[in-house]
Amino acid sequence: MKCLERFTLSRELDKILIEAMLFASEDPVPEETLLKLTGKEKTYLLELISELSREYEDRAMEIVEVSSGKYVMRLKGWVAEEIKPFLKEKYRLPRGMLRVLALIAYKEGVTKKEVASRLGKESYKYIKRLEEMGLISSEPLGRTSALHLTERVKEYFGLSPQELKEMIKRELGSRSND
Repeated sequence: MKCLERFTLSRELDKILIEAMLFASEDPVPEETLLKLTGKEKTYLLELISELSREYEDRAMEIVEVSSGKYVMRLKGWVAEEIKPFLKEKYRLPRGMLRVLALIAYKEGVTKKEVASRLGKESYKYIKRLEEMGLISSEPLGRTSALHLTERVKEYFGLSPQELKEMIKRELGSRSND
């Protein structure tokens, strides 16, 4: 019986450590870090993450794999929307930079030249900053470059590039109905 108790206590302690690490970290936590933290195998770690996720099903928080092998603990989307009016914005990007990001999300593969012609020459500095932040990537296309969202968008905003694109389309659609 004591062996089973030790196993259960060890498992609970590992879950507590994983939970604490995800809660305390500002950035997504790589799987490797969690493996070192628990000192256990990957299969065991994934079981614990799955258990923790189930425990959070009826809670405000969730544990999500935001990119290959990186995990975050965050508020569920609907909860974040409910409390948003009462919080300061976490990620404050300049309006012009958000417009550039929205255009790239809306029209995947748009060129730097096209962004500048639609949003002004100042957009070049926003494109450069978004690339430095890892939110967009560019690929050479003749004398300009095609722009794409990266998976870093998911880490930064908690949305996949596709989810961001759909949200922008919904927002634009609802504004045109106003």
